[in-house]
Amino acid sequence: MCAARWKFLGIPMVMLAVLLNSTAVRGDDDRDRGDDGNPHDHGDDAPPVQIHVPRQASTIQEAIDTVPDGGRVVIHAGTYHESLLIAGKDVELVGRGDARIVLPVPLDVVDYSSSLGVVNFRDGGGGSVDRLTLVGGDCGICAFITDVESDVSIRNVDIESSARGMVVVGSVALELSEVSVYDSLWHGILLVRSPTYRFSSVAIEDSGGAGFYSIDSLSPDFVCLRLGSGSLNEMTVVGNRRGGVQVFRSVLCLYESFIGHNYQAGILAQESRVTSEFNLILDTAPNEEGLFGDGMVFGPGLVGSTATILETHIEDSARAAIYNASSTVSLAETTMACSLFDIVLEVAAPGTWSTEREFLPQTSLPFQMINGGGVECGCPVADNNCEALPAGDLGPPPPADPP
Repeated sequence: MCAARWKFLGIPMVMLAVLLNSTAVRGDDDRDRGDDGNPHDHGDDAPPVQIHVPRQASTIQEAIDTVPDGGRVVIHAGTYHESLLIAGKDVELVGRGDARIVLPVPLDVVDYSSSLGVVNFRDGGGGSVDRLTLVGGDCGICAFITDVESDVSIRNVDIESSARGMVVVGSVALELSEVSVYDSLWHGILLVRSPTYRFSSVAIEDSGGAGFYSIDSLSPDFVCLRLGSGSLNEMTVVGNRRGGVQVFRSVLCLYESFIGHNYQAGILAQESRVTSEFNLILDTAPNEEGLFGDGMVFGPGLVGSTATILETHIEDSARAAIYNASSTVSLAETTMACSLFDIVLEVAAPGTWSTEREFLPQTSLPFQMINGGGVECGCPVADNNCEALPAGDLGPPPPADPP
């Protein structure tokens, strides 16, 4: 997966191997302090107090409860059957070797607000999870923070076969790096009312819902910056049944990512603002009912969406490369190749779905397409002018899914 992602970004694999090796060595150096339980002093800042599992604590939760605020729990190779709770303090969870934390794989998807995860952050709890495999549970990582903001960092983690791979709700400053989420029953990663986050090199594959889904996240006046707060960078979102990326009443800042082989829509935005730069959106297929299959969809709600698309390549969408339903879409240096239709335009129908999934009355909203230059369509080579046509009998855009 990493090889495919970096190949798309044009970085030679030899350089990648060197980079990953040096990163791994550097990370091990950081974590190896105090392996015998007596950390060596590295400068003025004392290293965190740490407890090793199972050598110094019989369970991971016992170590979490014992370690002080800012402490570290080192989890050695093995399979642990626990649901972990971090509350009221910051704790680092660090895996050594093949360390796996496993809960039963759920048979159904519960309401996200009642989820019980493999790792749970609540009541002001924060910290980091590094070099672990998390399997099963209502979510691999659940974070529900409503009172004070918490910092949560997830690095080098695989999440497998959870109902939702990750659920983050409320005042969580979230950072993800080198994280993979596989085979979720519903959404791969769900963010609700998230004030800030930053993702780098995150893979989400084969979810039953959307790969990445953001609801009411980032403020409406948020400014997108590559590698900055609020950005998704070098994402790989593949094979998700209800779309690669969905955003509802949110801001999406997506850079240098591969959104491929998803169903229903590559990117679906409703009542949202989207910035897409240097992305590849490939081979979007219809859903299980044979509907939709659009590369990028910008849909209305009570208001339309706005999108700025720069140097993005959209190819092999089953229906439209871009479906604009009463939204404002600006394009520049973007190609749309080998989709059934280049651009489909629709004025909003007299109604929309709310977050409660109720049908609400609505007046029609206008749409707007802005060509900033360098926009081409065609097949097999995108070297012609693009054609836009009304939706007509092609049907509506795909709806937003419940969380």
